[in-house]
Amino acid sequence: MINVIAYVFRFISQLRHNREIHAIHLEHKELQKARYALFRAIQQESFEDTFRRLKTNSHKRDKLMQLSPSIDSEGVLRVGGRIERATLSYNIKHPIILPKHHVSRLIVEDLHKMYLHVGVNELFVIVRQRYWIIGARNIIRSVVYQCKQCFILRKQTSAQRMADLPAVRLEPARAFLNSGCDFAGPINIKMTNCKRPRICKSYICLFVCLSTKAIHIELVTDLTGEAFIAAFKRFTSRRGKCSNLYSDNGTNFHGAHRLLTDMHKSLLKESFNHETYSHLAKYGPPWHFIPPSSPHLGGIWESNVKSIKHHLRRVIGETLLSFEELYTLLTQIEAILNSRPLSSISDVDQNPLTPSHFLIGEPLTAIPEPTISTKFSLKSSWNHIRNMAQGFWKRWSLEYITSLKHRTKWTTAQPNITAGKLVVIKDPSVPPTKWMLGKIEEVHAGTDGCVRVVTVRTGKGTYKRPITKIALLPTSG
Repeated sequence: MINVIAYVFRFISQLRHNREIHAIHLEHKELQKARYALFRAIQQESFEDTFRRLKTNSHKRDKLMQLSPSIDSEGVLRVGGRIERATLSYNIKHPIILPKHHVSRLIVEDLHKMYLHVGVNELFVIVRQRYWIIGARNIIRSVVYQCKQCFILRKQTSAQRMADLPAVRLEPARAFLNSGCDFAGPINIKMTNCKRPRICKSYICLFVCLSTKAIHIELVTDLTGEAFIAAFKRFTSRRGKCSNLYSDNGTNFHGAHRLLTDMHKSLLKESFNHETYSHLAKYGPPWHFIPPSSPHLGGIWESNVKSIKHHLRRVIGETLLSFEELYTLLTQIEAILNSRPLSSISDVDQNPLTPSHFLIGEPLTAIPEPTISTKFSLKSSWNHIRNMAQGFWKRWSLEYITSLKHRTKWTTAQPNITAGKLVVIKDPSVPPTKWMLGKIEEVHAGTDGCVRVVTVRTGKGTYKRPITKIALLPTSG
């Protein structure tokens, strides 16, 4: 704006004096003249009463009376103040008074970039050394928080109120009927017991029951789909088939899902009657994938992975174990985690409800009780076992389900993100300055109407991401 005004003044000067200026670049005195002309224009528009009072020496009060304003030789309004005797420069002692105006914001933006994107407090001090802007702190805060470079480096993403738990977490069901799965690792193991054993990697495959929080651990040697299918077969052979399986978007899970789907389709092609078709239609559980890059949506298995690693770090440290030794240790960790109380307990509670109650009827770490020989009928024994199982589910409803009511974080609802907004996609694998820019193409609302997942279109393709991995750009409103 100042450059444009300076060129206009140069053009007027050429017409008035009938002489041509051959200088390409603007000189300092030309820029200073344009700057003072711009300040005079906005000051006379905003502080008309103050100019009238100073020119007529009136004692009528106005909104700038506390600043003891005065008009300098250029006709610009400056702060008078009480520090005339200070050994400071003239501009610092008498800064130019500016209103809350678009020009004031442009000045703040220019100083923010000139001083390498300083923060609010530092920029406020820099501005006050040259200008006294009315409402300066609000303008500075707005400029800093809407600066694109500063916004990206702050790494602040969107959030929404914590969603309600899905039905599979709240309905009584057989253990592992609805399961979630995840991988953890790698963990180094030794393949032989010689002096210099061959070191290989292994991975933990975790299955967790969504109703009872019981866990099942399998040890695998790689992250391929075939290895997961083998672990899944071992899991279902001992824990029963699943009605629903939930996981993140790991490539091995997608590979296993494709293998099972292709196997299902190939078998269907060979089926010739309705009975066989109906039987094969039930092959394998429905597989549900959470949105990519959203581990908080699979918190029930992520927290168990953290607990498993907690025990492993403290037990083995840097020690190398064989496959059998590590598998044995993992089964012991599985028993310990399945014996954890499902809810908070009191000092007098001697038998808290644990996931293992739904597996064997008691904690897996409990001491075996002696056998007492008594006469009983099969009918009474069956009734006792059935009543005991029903008692576990009653305690599960009263103790565990009621403990899930409160939200530990994300307690307030936020305005829903709408399509068409410009966003930055957060990617932990690259620096913030290289995060991709995109535009929200589609929003996916939950059952409560809150948007927690969006589809973003970027220059490299379309991505489905949770709102915790995107940040709305300030320019998008």
